[in-house]
Amino acid sequence: MLEVFAQCVYSLTKIESYLYIVSFVLLFLGQDIKGRNPFKLSVLQIHFEHLLSKGCFAMGSVITIPFTFALGLISVTPSDFFYWCKWILSYIYIELNKRFTTRRFDLYDKDALDDAAKLGFIVPAEEYVYEAPYDEAHLRRAEDEIICYGVNSKPERLLVNISRRSDQKADACVYLKLESGKTYRLQKTGHFQQSSTDKTVFSCGDLQISYTCPMRRWRIFYSGYLRETTENDEKGRMVYVKFALRWRASSDVFDATSDLSSYALADALAKASWKSAYPPIDKLKNALNFYIQSGVIHGTIDVEGEPEHEIYLFGQRLRNLGDVSSIKEAEIEHMLGYVYQHGAFVYMGKATIKNVVKDLCFGFAIQADTALKMLEKITITIIDSKDLKFMLSTFWKDRNYKLSGSLTSPLLQYSNKGGEIGTSIRKYGFYVNGKRGSGFYIGRKVSDSLKHKTPKIIAPEAPIPVSPLAVPFTNEICQLPDVTGGKGSSLGKLTKLSKNLRTFIVPSGIVVTTSAYKNFVTKGILAKIKLLEDVVYSGNSAEDVKEVCQSVCEEVERTEFPKGIREAIEISLRKTFGGQLQSRKFAVRSSATGEDTEQMSAAGQMDTLLGISGMNEILQAVKKCWASQFGFVAIQYKRRYGQCLNSPMAVVIQEMVPCDVAGVLFTCDPVTGNPTVMTITANYGLGETVVSGSEEPDTIELQRDPEDQLTLKSTTIGAKSRKIIAKDVEGITLEEVPENEKGNCCLSVEMIMRLGQLGIEVENYYRSHRDIEWGFWNNNLYLFQSRPVTSGTNETIFEIEHELDGPLRLENDYLTVSHIAEVMPGATTPLGMETFFKIFDIGFMEEHTEWLFPSGCPYFRCSWEAFYNHFMFRMTDMFRGQHSESIDYFSQATMIAFFGRILSDEELFQVCRDRFRDFKKEASLTEMAKLVLSAGNRIRKMEKTYANYRIPYDKFKTAKELFDYLMRSCSQLCDVFVGHVKVSQASTLWNMFIFTVLGKAKGGFDDDVYRDFSSLLTTSSDVISADVPAAIQSLAYYLSEAINAEDFKKMSIEEALNWLQRTPATVGKKFKQFMETHGHRCLREVSQQSRSRV
Repeated sequence: MLEVFAQCVYSLTKIESYLYIVSFVLLFLGQDIKGRNPFKLSVLQIHFEHLLSKGCFAMGSVITIPFTFALGLISVTPSDFFYWCKWILSYIYIELNKRFTTRRFDLYDKDALDDAAKLGFIVPAEEYVYEAPYDEAHLRRAEDEIICYGVNSKPERLLVNISRRSDQKADACVYLKLESGKTYRLQKTGHFQQSSTDKTVFSCGDLQISYTCPMRRWRIFYSGYLRETTENDEKGRMVYVKFALRWRASSDVFDATSDLSSYALADALAKASWKSAYPPIDKLKNALNFYIQSGVIHGTIDVEGEPEHEIYLFGQRLRNLGDVSSIKEAEIEHMLGYVYQHGAFVYMGKATIKNVVKDLCFGFAIQADTALKMLEKITITIIDSKDLKFMLSTFWKDRNYKLSGSLTSPLLQYSNKGGEIGTSIRKYGFYVNGKRGSGFYIGRKVSDSLKHKTPKIIAPEAPIPVSPLAVPFTNEICQLPDVTGGKGSSLGKLTKLSKNLRTFIVPSGIVVTTSAYKNFVTKGILAKIKLLEDVVYSGNSAEDVKEVCQSVCEEVERTEFPKGIREAIEISLRKTFGGQLQSRKFAVRSSATGEDTEQMSAAGQMDTLLGISGMNEILQAVKKCWASQFGFVAIQYKRRYGQCLNSPMAVVIQEMVPCDVAGVLFTCDPVTGNPTVMTITANYGLGETVVSGSEEPDTIELQRDPEDQLTLKSTTIGAKSRKIIAKDVEGITLEEVPENEKGNCCLSVEMIMRLGQLGIEVENYYRSHRDIEWGFWNNNLYLFQSRPVTSGTNETIFEIEHELDGPLRLENDYLTVSHIAEVMPGATTPLGMETFFKIFDIGFMEEHTEWLFPSGCPYFRCSWEAFYNHFMFRMTDMFRGQHSESIDYFSQATMIAFFGRILSDEELFQVCRDRFRDFKKEASLTEMAKLVLSAGNRIRKMEKTYANYRIPYDKFKTAKELFDYLMRSCSQLCDVFVGHVKVSQASTLWNMFIFTVLGKAKGGFDDDVYRDFSSLLTTSSDVISADVPAAIQSLAYYLSEAINAEDFKKMSIEEALNWLQRTPATVGKKFKQFMETHGHRCLREVSQQSRSRV
């Protein structure tokens, strides 16, 4: 009906169109919505069809428009009249909005071969912005939330959620169910977000969700307590659980701000009462500012006392940025599910927002061909009962679907102070047209009483116009890492905390800033550093690097201090210590800008000088610290972490405390990152023996429960043979520990507990697990340093092995290396995998073949994937809809080409039928023929276009400039690569056409068919690679003529190569010709590390 109406309106003039629309609405929408008076619709349809058949819109409109208009006025009711007027206005408004608003994920263009980001070779900058945690300004008015879930048929389930808040805290929940039937839960409200300079991480306490590649790969990590429950024990117990999981995209993006059905949206808008004269589209977009991707979750889970468990789940990821600050009441429901049998993902949402929309239903499904299709004509009905909610739904996607399911009582829910439910999470089981699936229901109610109270925002201080040369710990400037480095800024923060808590002391001191270092460095030092960079990056030997490192250190140490820096240090020290400066002893330590951070601790890599006294010694110690960053060990460490060799460096000058006992406290296990265990290492005297590892210390472990209550878990007495003590005259000295003290723990239980409780307070202040250097003297507790623990969240071996794996489509998916393993045996390098896949993705974009789906989405691949760094084809895509007893000849030829035999695995074909029962092949014979016939022209065009192509590497002064150029221009050769893919595909298709014809003529593929096919292949004269066997045979013949075969076999590879290159015999010329023609090829040639024959 609407199509007929659209054709009519399209043929009219503008004024006639407007009148006709109003007339149509009055008549059509005046009918009873429940269908009790279908006569009016029939009359109107006959009327339009009559006009359409006669083609008399212009003349007919003069008569029919007034008649229709009058008839509509008589038949319409007032409520329907206002509804449909709003519907039309909303629909026009929506369509105009879509027409003039760019969809935020429309970032790619397959024809933009000169733009690496638009082509998908590199990730567009916009996706980093969308996926990263948002700033405080956004958090004060809107959500910043990430939800990942997954299910399988065992049934195992996982849901993790982090919602960030503007008070530097976050809410989080975890629901995990394993095959054993045990469930594990976490619900944290108002817990700290971990402090991190890495802008890819969402965190709440011990839960971290971070992207490793925006829109494509995420990491889910948890290490901490979860509540274990069973069917017989709902209260359960707290157990330590650690999981490291990878989420991988397997679909395009559904964006709720732009992908909603115009008809459904207009209907929901028309049902609501607006506060303005126009549809509140902007409010709706703000409230429904979220997007969803389907994907898989794969990784390992460690539960205390149980073996490691591997898990593979199918689900979706929801990124919510909704702004409900201007919404008084709203109810938004998400139903996310996965169908086990054919691997479809189904999402349905329902939203009612006061004065905006009412009963807005929307959703999408991921089909067997991985295409994301919007659902239409959705109805969702939820029926409440005592313990369950029942859901009934119908929707249209190529045909009618019926979905029925049930929702359990809430697994997790967030409550406000008044007890009203804000967010409720339930298990969701359902059937779609008889196919079973499961997932999660997430319901959210928003009201004024539930909204976060925005904390008072303190305006940031104005930036420092000129950085000082030296600052005391008590100065606020000292907390800025760019000014005072990692260690210096941490001491500034610790000093401030000590004033607030008054439970520990930070020894006084100052920081010589990074500005002082920049002013100190002379042209002579810079020249030496440049030489060091040249030697390091040119692949010289370790001895050469050590020699230049020593030269730079000596140059720094013999350079005189500028007067301004010397005076600034002395003034700052005298203001801090007064007249006692000369009598105090100091520890002088490095404080580089990249040091003591989440990414790199650099502990022990640079010099620490103890027992320093007097200005001359202090100044010389400062220079030694600056020089130590160019020591061989420090340089190797920086190279490993990709750090600049000459980084801005501050120096800490801190008063020494003659400790009775000192050591290090880790607020989590330093090896595994387990936060339920705190570790203390201690020795008598100063803590340097513990930090440097020169003595075996006492080791104490504290058990930490979920409420941060501590109990003594274990005490291991170390050898503690020597200790370092501070003396007034000699500075520091190494002494033997008395025998009666060696066998005792150097800390009392009271001191241990005091340390543990302080460690928790410091951890909460920094919002990360900490590595704390401490000391006791005269029963006072001193803290000297606090750095983040960097080892606890490291990637597992399992993660590294599966980092580049693609997503499975089904639990019983079929994969094969097929004939690819012949040319690419074994694992391929990550760079080779990424490059190879991107080239083939572009080559097959938007193109259907018999064995591949088009890879029109840059976030995942369809028909082939990587697993364990091996290339594999997805067999269920290659033989979609096939039956083992009725395989067509072309499919048989495909099997022989890929596998060397005809497959007869009925289980494989059953999986193919389950997944593709309703799917039709879209491969076009015309397109295939066009591909084959155009191959030759494509090669000639590429040869002409890229004959003189080169990378202008000589124009760049630094490696960074060259790298940036390569990243920008990495798609310049895509046309060549795509041409190669197309030609290879054409060759394969042509061969299979011939093979199919021969097999069909013979009634099967027997030896005669193989012989005939081989004979046809040998007639080809322009296939270069086909010449390789004959060329090698020719080489062998001429080789036997020139040299005894046994003598040649005795040569090493280098000797044989040298002989072939130098011999005047015919074999030498033949070898040269062979290398010129085929020398660019090699085994595993898609890997950039593989060397060609030349």
